[in-house]
Amino acid sequence: MKNRLHSSVSLFIALLFLSPLLSFNHSGSPEEWQLRRDNKGVKVYSRKSAVSSIDELKVELTVRGSLSAVTAVLMDAANYPNWVYGCSESRIIRRVSPTEQYQYQLMSAPFPFSDRDVINHFTVRQDAVTGIVYTASIATPDILPESKDAVRLPFFDGRYELKPVGADQVALTYTLSLDPGGSLPDWLINMTFVTGPYESLSKLQREVDRPQYKNLRLPFIQEWKTSNE
Repeated sequence: MKNRLHSSVSLFIALLFLSPLLSFNHSGSPEEWQLRRDNKGVKVYSRKSAVSSIDELKVELTVRGSLSAVTAVLMDAANYPNWVYGCSESRIIRRVSPTEQYQYQLMSAPFPFSDRDVINHFTVRQDAVTGIVYTASIATPDILPESKDAVRLPFFDGRYELKPVGADQVALTYTLSLDPGGSLPDWLINMTFVTGPYESLSKLQREVDRPQYKNLRLPFIQEWKTSNE
């Protein structure tokens, strides 16, 4: 029973760290990143935050695919439940432009914890000099009324950096800082939060390889040739 409860708690805490998608600029001096997991090409790091009791997170991996394909997967909020660990519901609630949208995500929690939800302002841009694509998901908790059935995340700042490194090769870095809200203890979150991001981004290659993404070319993304090509 104790082991099952611990697994449920770990699952719930892990899924809080998943929405796409933090380079956190603050006056304090952040600690060095500490490697927490390195498996099958996915590296997960954490470090103490200078502004929060919740650790910051970084994930690195290389994805085979075009910049358009990887970007398209990250922008397709409706598909998140198929690869984002623990996400039970996700949708675009407002599309401002091809590169800007508001997303809603619900994370189901095991008893006795409350479900969590988050509303993110998602944007994407490409650097015209380097070809690097940047996405940002910033919590905008007041866009929709809070549900009595879920705790709204008051703070979420997740960012992807997609760097072209070769023919259909993208070096991906994901960084994150958040506040899950409610009464979950910080020590428990920091102890168990590696699993979710690792499991999610381990599935990203599978999604990028799907025909609806693999063969897509986004009009606002320029495919980039590196000096090695």
